[in-house]
Amino acid sequence: MVDVSIIIVSWNVADLLRDCLHSVYGAPWAGRTFEVIVVDSASADDTVAMLGREFPQVISVPQAENLGYTRCNNLGLALAKGRHLLLLNPDTLVLGDALAQLSAYLDAHPTNRRGGACRAVRWPFWRARG
Repeated sequence: MVDVSIIIVSWNVADLLRDCLHSVYGAPWAGRTFEVIVVDSASADDTVAMLGREFPQVISVPQAENLGYTRCNNLGLALAKGRHLLLLNPDTLVLGDALAQLSAYLDAHPTNRRGGACRAVRWPFWRARG
């Protein structure tokens, strides 16, 4: 069984998705296994081709029409094989070993069925207010 299933919904975000996936695959996973499922909601850009070309290990689920964020997440969740499920937006970057730590925390606290990774990801276009 896979430790973590990461579900990402995309729509015309090829460049952001590429950066997000590089951060996921570049993260240290401490021996944990993971899968990435990208449900593309009928992007008009190069998203689906980019996935096949640069990330063949991704489970790509292209849709013929824009089904919206919720339905696409549900499609990805239905395919997921992981013990832990993570909905990740394509405009986030995973920092360090945050996902391995989140998975370890959930393993150590089996009655806690929710986890958050707010400080574990970075939004490239976010600016601090001040």
